Amino acid sequence: MDDNQKIDQLEAQLQTLHLQIEKLQVLANKQQHRSVSNSEDTKLQQLEEENAQLKKELEKLRYQRLHLIRGLEELRRRLDKVSST
Repeated sequence: MDDNQKIDQLEAQLQTLHLQIEKLQVLANKQQHRSVSNSEDTKLQQLEEENAQLKKELEKLRYQRLHLIRGLEELRRRLDKVSST
C-alpha cells in the first residue's frame, strides 16, 4: 500500500470518526434534555449514567481522531519529502 492509499484510508477513517462523534453528541444532548424534563429519580439516574458513558466514548473517539490526524500529517510530510527528492 503506497502513501497515497494510506492517506486516503486515514482520511476515510477520520471522516467516519467525525460522523460517530456528531452522532454521539446528538445522543448526549438528547439525553441531557430528557434528564431535565424527567422527574423520576431512577430514570434520571439511568440517563446520567448513559450520558457519562457516551461522554467517555466521545473522548475515546476524539483521542482516536487526534491520533489519526497526527498520523495523516506524518504521512503527508513523508510524501512531501519523498516527492521533493
